[in-house]
Amino acid sequence: MFRLLTEKVTGHRSTSIAFSFVVLQRRFRAWIGKSAAGQREQTITQKTTFKGATAKDVYGIYMNSKKHAAATGAPAEMSRKAGEKFKAHKGHIRGTNLLVKANKIVVQSWRAKGWKTDSVLTLQFDDTTEGCELTMVHALVPEASVADIKSGWTKMYWKPFKTYLKANN
Repeated sequence: MFRLLTEKVTGHRSTSIAFSFVVLQRRFRAWIGKSAAGQREQTITQKTTFKGATAKDVYGIYMNSKKHAAATGAPAEMSRKAGEKFKAHKGHIRGTNLLVKANKIVVQSWRAKGWKTDSVLTLQFDDTTEGCELTMVHALVPEASVADIKSGWTKMYWKPFKTYLKANN
């Protein structure tokens, strides 16, 4: 049942595995006739470049509790191991690491406070000539939360991470 997608989205086998999680969750929800909460969902995709930073730098900020908290200004309890739980923004965000490949990819079940079901977050970190290019795919986001989540990634993560990198590099 856990077959890899044949279409390679970015050339990383790990990314194909990550998208498999989303496909399996969607198939299950289709099989039962609706999402687990009876809600509509959407996928958010964003790309941003952290100029002068490496994939290791940006991955480190996201996955290290102290750096994550320092960059976002909110408490975080992060883990670098698959199967372990995480919390961020005073517990407003929580979930479980599904796949972690250091400095390359993170896949998490991800739930905001008040959501009835988990979404699936995939962060891919790529070194480029300009710096770290981060590709974020946030699937199965409740339709009512899409606008807030979309702007929240930029406001609460990408901009503060860039500020943190400037101050600490």
